[in-house]
Amino acid sequence: MDIDHSAIDIAKLRLWLSLVVDEEDFYKIKPLPNLDYKIVCGNSLIGYPYAPQGLEAIEKLKKIFFELTEHNEKEKYRKRINEAIEKLLKNTEKTLGYKVDFGFKIHFSEVFHGKNGFDIVIANPPYVRQEDIKEYKLKLQKSGYKVYNSTSDLYTYFYEVSYNILALRGFSCFITSNKWMRAKYGEKLRNFFKAKTKVLNLIDFGGHKVFEATVDTNIILFQKTQPSQEYKLPFVNIETDFSGEGLDEYLNIKQQSIKQSDLNDSGWTLADDKVLTLKKKIEQIGTPLKDWDINIYRGITTGFNEAFIIDTPTKERLCKEDPKSVEILKPILRGRDINKYFYTWSGYWIIYSYTGIKIEKYPAVLNHQKQYRKELEQVWEAKHGKKQWYELRGCDYYEEFEKEKIVWQEIVREPSFAYDIKNIYCEATTFLMTGKGLKYLIAILNSKPVTFFFKQFYAGGGLGESGYRYKKAFLERLPIPKISESEQKSFIDLVNKILEAKKKNPTSDTTALEREIDVMVYKLYGLTEEEIKIIESN
Repeated sequence: MDIDHSAIDIAKLRLWLSLVVDEEDFYKIKPLPNLDYKIVCGNSLIGYPYAPQGLEAIEKLKKIFFELTEHNEKEKYRKRINEAIEKLLKNTEKTLGYKVDFGFKIHFSEVFHGKNGFDIVIANPPYVRQEDIKEYKLKLQKSGYKVYNSTSDLYTYFYEVSYNILALRGFSCFITSNKWMRAKYGEKLRNFFKAKTKVLNLIDFGGHKVFEATVDTNIILFQKTQPSQEYKLPFVNIETDFSGEGLDEYLNIKQQSIKQSDLNDSGWTLADDKVLTLKKKIEQIGTPLKDWDINIYRGITTGFNEAFIIDTPTKERLCKEDPKSVEILKPILRGRDINKYFYTWSGYWIIYSYTGIKIEKYPAVLNHQKQYRKELEQVWEAKHGKKQWYELRGCDYYEEFEKEKIVWQEIVREPSFAYDIKNIYCEATTFLMTGKGLKYLIAILNSKPVTFFFKQFYAGGGLGESGYRYKKAFLERLPIPKISESEQKSFIDLVNKILEAKKKNPTSDTTALEREIDVMVYKLYGLTEEEIKIIESN
């Protein structure tokens, strides 16, 4: 079944073509099957979950329908069946409080009589970000999903639907984004899989591109049965050595296993015992960043960058028209401006029109913004009276931008933590950290071993060729050893040398200094030669 009518038509045609191609004698083709009421269009996520009264009558009508050959008679029975189904669905609206157009136990009622579900469910659900399903969230919550999370992407709910329509000991196979394995919103889903299913195979494609989309992908095969406490889940991590050819052979060679009961609801790490032992070790030695005396914030989300972010020539023009304009024009970094240890400012400025600003004091800026007034009035906060059209989105941490801080871009292929003491602001593709011990922390965060730890254990799924994300929720879980200020000094000295070199020339080769930091970080976590090899080989 599918929500798209054209997908239904294509599926029917594809099945019929397959049967025709497989015929041994082309001149004696057997009658093609009637696929009515076998392939159905509708919304399976917000459907009717129960089996109401009156299904027996519909099943009898279907049986007659499939035996008829005369067109007009078939159409008469098709109409009766459709009307009966629509009547049932209309009645369910009173029960659920919202309208539905589909229900597995209504449309496929014959499957649930006697055996209570399907033997096999296969799915490639759509990947739709949670920001784009706002109108569905309340309905999804009312539908009673055990894996419901207000920040879950759409595909996660299909797993629970699949489980619910399976017969006991039935099988389900999905190909989806792999973000559920480590993202915070996937915690309930991970617990659901671990407690209620036997995962028969899990293939994580990591950064290997399966589809045109940049989303990292995984395939999971599970059975509707509870595993034993000692059951070991087979898994394969598709690594960079995979050419795209000979997948079967690759899976046979690379397959490993892990006790399903050992998987942690906070994030699934698919690795051999040596890597899992390494994870336990660093978590015993380090303290999660959320427990440090630091604060992490996202860069400024303006709501409409064209109106709030300007280039240097525009800034100079506004200041020439009204010198007071300089009071609310702040230099700003974009994610692409930030590199490892240093950033390169590209000459952009943000109009710092904070909540409550007397914008009339800055006529040149106000006049500049008026050209975008129509668009700005459509920004949610302005539209609903939460702010004036010319104001930035509400934010209670603007003062943090004018402190000593670490800044980094969210989506990266390698760490890009840079140090700033120039009061520069940052936009929404960046994050910033303020607090104590920043030069020590920047050394640790940019190091090779901690990059490995983050990507392997804490990053919430990759983004294909685009890299991975240093989001606040992921980074806060990273365990970093707390050491005294005197012990931090050797790290800080090296960071100062790197910063000085980059200040003179951003292209300076600081590899040797960075390698010294790596060696010190290995010692900090007390890693053995074998554990270091695990990291270096990755």
